[in-house]
Amino acid sequence: MVVALGGIIYLLYEGFNTSGRALLGEAAVLAAMTMAAWSAVYAKQRLHDVDPVVATGLQLLFASILLGWGSWAMESRLHAEWTRPAVYALAFLTFVGSCVAFVVYYWLLKHMQPYQLSTTNLVVPVIAVLEGSLLYHERVTFSMGLVILIVLASVATTLRAEAHAGDEIETLMLREKMLREKTE
Repeated sequence: MVVALGGIIYLLYEGFNTSGRALLGEAAVLAAMTMAAWSAVYAKQRLHDVDPVVATGLQLLFASILLGWGSWAMESRLHAEWTRPAVYALAFLTFVGSCVAFVVYYWLLKHMQPYQLSTTNLVVPVIAVLEGSLLYHERVTFSMGLVILIVLASVATTLRAEAHAGDEIETLMLREKMLREKTE
């Protein structure tokens, strides 16, 4: 995982820009990866017995209330143009990008260890680079291609090598849960 994280940092460094916005964006990517890893561990511990659809529904409900309030407070005077492509994109991102994606995520979290699921987050910047190359004809250098291969190989190696250790951790977590239930 350290090798893959180093690859991600190199991908960010490859296009390193000293402007304030670029630095802020690069820091946001690393912060998002860190928070996603922490939330996977937290969710694994606290939401193991919660149905994935319920967990997703509650999460999206509270987020939509906050987003609606924030949008009203900050953008109530702005004009919005609701075109057909915009409505389709919003509907697609709502149902597929949020509802389906988070239900699958929470289901996977019940069947995988948090470190395994968090490792897959390292693939997101790789997909972004490839998407930029394919859709927007952005240039991918040889070193970026090499780093992409290293990140993918590191993720695959981590998922395979740690699979047996994950079974042992699951057994220890189950024993701990049973001991807590006995003492209560």
